[in-house]
Amino acid sequence: MGDRMTKKFPSNVIKYAIVIIIAGTWGRALLIPNYAKSILDQVSQVTSSHSDLITYVCIVLPLLLVFIGGILADKYGRRLLWAVFLLLYGGCMLWLTVFAPSGLLATFGPALMVAVLISLSFAFVCSPLAWLFDHEGKYGLKNAYGLIYVLVGLIVLVIIGIRFTGHEGFLQNVSRSIVFAAVSSLLVVVAGLWMITFPENYGNRSSSLPEIARSGINQFIFGKILPLVVLQSIFVEFFRLGRGYSLIRFVLAFNVLPDQMNIFLPIESLAAFLCAGVFLLVMKEIDYKKLIIYPLICAGVLSFVMYFTSTPLMFFILRGGVTALLTLEGAGILILINDSISENRAAALSLLVLCMTVVTLVVTRLAASFSRLEWETLSLISGVCIFVSCGILFMAVRIHLRDTQESLSSPG
Repeated sequence: MGDRMTKKFPSNVIKYAIVIIIAGTWGRALLIPNYAKSILDQVSQVTSSHSDLITYVCIVLPLLLVFIGGILADKYGRRLLWAVFLLLYGGCMLWLTVFAPSGLLATFGPALMVAVLISLSFAFVCSPLAWLFDHEGKYGLKNAYGLIYVLVGLIVLVIIGIRFTGHEGFLQNVSRSIVFAAVSSLLVVVAGLWMITFPENYGNRSSSLPEIARSGINQFIFGKILPLVVLQSIFVEFFRLGRGYSLIRFVLAFNVLPDQMNIFLPIESLAAFLCAGVFLLVMKEIDYKKLIIYPLICAGVLSFVMYFTSTPLMFFILRGGVTALLTLEGAGILILINDSISENRAAALSLLVLCMTVVTLVVTRLAASFSRLEWETLSLISGVCIFVSCGILFMAVRIHLRDTQESLSSPG
């Protein structure tokens, strides 16, 4: 039993899961996603030019640096750059949530510095995936995300339990306290220091920085899988817009109360994470059709069925099913992407992140047109987008399986 557990969860998988939960799930919830606004709120007498500059820094600088960060990770070590990411991220969280209210960001200079440091930390966002995959392979990545999903589901279960016992006010007070923010920020910093003890790995360390850059670009352009993933991400972003606004319009149309939302949405997250996590953990052989294609087909069907929903309970049951299926599919895509990259993984992943972030920024500009549609129409749009994404990913899976078969059958 112990040997089987060790084989399924080697130390690198457990370490990855712990750090991702601390910094990627728990920590990110504390640092406001729109951290530009969070920084600007601390600056006294901010001018429009100051506001524009900090906003542009927070949006543009990570995009400019992410490919460079991937190249550096492959050259100088994924563990090292992951540790730098966590230390910068945790330190800025600590400054932003704890020290800023005392006036340390009251002037433009320190505020701009924090914006630059947070943006710089996101340049190394691809280091963790590259580190884990090159140590443990696709099965290690599968088990890591199965473990992460189950643990996050248990955290959600605890939160639900606190709410149902009538202590939601206590939970809100604790989560908004400076002490809680300080402890959480310090945990991210400690995780960064802990990273120093992890085993290191590299891309082609003997290659020069320009050679690593060319390798990443060539794999992205000529590898076929990564461009298809970017293409399907366009429809995924449209799906997210439709899904988000369909929820808003449905709540307004059926007068769903906030108390009901506080029940439905956490239970949806709980079911999604636990179902996807258990499925990943019990899956013995990686089958991309079961991980990606079939979940997308089912999610598309459920999105169409939501068009005929007439009660809030059925709407949220169907929505929860879609969430669980797409959570599983998200892990499948991560595995497929990494399985298709042969060298300098961080550089190739960073180009993928860059392109998909640009897609998100462009599609988000169209949000206003979605806000005017009814929830039924939005449900249909979401379903269509899922099926288009499924078709593109089906081509990606076929290409990957064909290339894998050819590499296995080729001599030498």
